[in-house]
Amino acid sequence: MKKYRVILAAAALVVVIPLVVFTLDVHYNNLHVDYHNRYAADSAKIENRIYTMWNIISDKYSIKEDYFEEFREIAIIHRDAFSRNGVVARWIHTNFRQLDASVYREVMASIESERLAMENAQNSILNVCKFHNDLVTKRISCWFIADRTPLTWDVISSPETEEIMHTRRDERTIESLRNK
Repeated sequence: MKKYRVILAAAALVVVIPLVVFTLDVHYNNLHVDYHNRYAADSAKIENRIYTMWNIISDKYSIKEDYFEEFREIAIIHRDAFSRNGVVARWIHTNFRQLDASVYREVMASIESERLAMENAQNSILNVCKFHNDLVTKRISCWFIADRTPLTWDVISSPETEEIMHTRRDERTIESLRNK
């Protein structure tokens, strides 16, 4: 009788252990795939937000083919405005002085909304990277993941912000913002 209990316990272990290992493998690999899918989706959201900000400006001002050459020059200025710490408001104000102030406020509200959505998407993708990287580096889960390549995301920022993060000092003043 005792011999049968030992055999039954051993048989149960032979069945239960592979079942647990299989379940863990499926679970961790599904998480891995889920994080990669969320990363791709958030990356596309960020790209869409950047595209939408330009479309808000172009749609609001009814850019037509007749003005292609003129607006090609403005588009170059727009690109440079984003590279200079996102001075979109100044760019619109400088290049479209003839606009009604209410149109300007409406465009700025739309762009600020898109920028906030882009910031949220970047925060989301950074969280996905953190959770994925924890999954592929921490014990038990890393034993079941074949591709342990970490996910990384370079935050979209300006050279000025990168300098502040490098030096850990923010010496900007209101006067320096006015001079830009």
